[in-house]
Amino acid sequence: MKKYKLQISYVILLTLCLPLSALYFTLFGETAAVAENADSASHLLSAYIPLGFVYWTGVTVLGIFNMIQSFRSFKAGSVSECVNGMLIHKYGLVVFFVINFCTIALLMFSTGLIAMIASQGTIIFALPFLLPWLFAALIAASFFTWLAMIPGAFWGIQVIRFTRVQRGMSMGKAIFHGFLQFVFMADVLDAAYLSVKKWGRGKRSAAVICALYVLLVAGAVWSICRIFA
Repeated sequence: MKKYKLQISYVILLTLCLPLSALYFTLFGETAAVAENADSASHLLSAYIPLGFVYWTGVTVLGIFNMIQSFRSFKAGSVSECVNGMLIHKYGLVVFFVINFCTIALLMFSTGLIAMIASQGTIIFALPFLLPWLFAALIAASFFTWLAMIPGAFWGIQVIRFTRVQRGMSMGKAIFHGFLQFVFMADVLDAAYLSVKKWGRGKRSAAVICALYVLLVAGAVWSICRIFA
């Protein structure tokens, strides 16, 4: 495990993003309620910005180190390290992406519901002006979430390079698999395919991930049907 401390540290730190934020604002809310002081509440809230900067700087540094290490592992000819590094990132961050997606969806839904109730429905007339901003916010949130998968994609690229050299993968297939490494959800399934089909590794973990994907899709379909039924 010591060999994979960079990958594990990145996954753990990133997964703690929303729990740490929730903990901070829980403490902030309790303190503000006890103090009943707008200034103290404002100071606590403003402290979140530098703390967030430190946190995301740490995530960025770990991500860069992971990308550098992936090239070093390829240069050293360590197939197992690249495959395991890819799987740690791809499988390990499934929880982060699920929580992040659910949080974004919940925030969008709750914000719209609160605005609708507060305005007694009149906000619907402002939708033509609000929709572009909401769409931009959704795109921005998705983009920053996508950035989190890039270090893992670099480990996947090294595995593809090994597969091309040692397993005779064609250039066209290599490009296709490389593209999938940067696509939400498809990257995890592609990592499972590469590890199991091409290198005979991680069969049990791949089965667990595929089962989880089936449950997530079923849950999403059920939720949509419940909302629009």
